Amino acid sequence: MNGDVDIVPIGDVPVDAVVAFFDRVPDGDRTFFKEPVAGAATVQAWTSGAPGGPASTRLVAVVGQGGERSVVGYAALIGGVGWSSHVSELRLVVDPEHRRQGLGHRLAAAALEVALGSGATKVVVEAIASQDATVGLFLQLGFVAEAILEDHVRDANGGLHDLIVLAHRSADTWSTLATVGLDAPLD
Repeated sequence: MNGDVDIVPIGDVPVDAVVAFFDRVPDGDRTFFKEPVAGAATVQAWTSGAPGGPASTRLVAVVGQGGERSVVGYAALIGGVGWSSHVSELRLVVDPEHRRQGLGHRLAAAALEVALGSGATKVVVEAIASQDATVGLFLQLGFVAEAILEDHVRDANGGLHDLIVLAHRSADTWSTLATVGLDAPLD
């Protein structure tokens, strides 16, 4: 990966840098967003902490220095409400030019650490079942498959895909990681 990557709260970078990132996200990746991600108004709403929806934390991965910082990854933790208030949903996307370099793993691990630190006892992520690299990334972080929903996702071309729901249960996973000596804080 070219240059150092920092993972910071979304409010720490200019709105236009976040908008530029979402403008670069390929149409196929937009399937994973359950909310609009286009335009400055959306990003400003995220950073304003506007009430009305579930609690959320949004992180971005940035490269560059000073005014030349570019967003190359995004992770959102969307908190559950009511009877699912102990659950957070993790959404992740990495700029195609920065994939397969460990950035997705770092960003997902940072988001997972935030979720568990805020009291979530379960974190879920949804992925297209055939996307082996994405599923593998979350399996490496201690997620396990909980469900496969057949023909649950329709892509931009109308094709149907199976959706896999992966879950990370904090008590079970951290106990296992501690047992094998992998429970050190992330750097």
